[in-house]
Amino acid sequence: MQGIPHNCAVNGDCKRFLELWNNVFIQYNRTSATQMEPLPARHVDTGMGFERIVSIIQGVSSNYRTDLLWPLIQKTQELTGHTDAEREANFTPYRVIADHARTAAFSSRMG
Repeated sequence: MQGIPHNCAVNGDCKRFLELWNNVFIQYNRTSATQMEPLPARHVDTGMGFERIVSIIQGVSSNYRTDLLWPLIQKTQELTGHTDAEREANFTPYRVIADHARTAAFSSRMG
C-alpha cells in the first residue's frame, strides 16, 4: 500500500520472518497481573522441534504444511467437505484437530 510504511516485526503479521528457534526462560509462576513467584526449579526450553526443521527442509510456511501433518489436514478437509478456500479461511481449527489427532496417536502408544 502506497503511503503506509512497511512495519515488519517478530511476532507480527509480516510473513518476512519465520521463527526457527526460540529460547524460553522458565523461572516464575504468575499469580496475578502484578505478582510472580519464583519456581522451585528454573530451566530454559529451547524450542527447535523436529517439525520446525522439517518445515525448513521442505520449504513450507508452517509445520502443518509438511508431510508430517498435512495428511491430517487433508483428512479433516475430506470429512468436512470444505473447499481449499474454506480450509484456508478456517485453518486454525484444522491445526487444532491435527494437533489433537497426533497427540491421541502417540498417547495410545504410551500406555
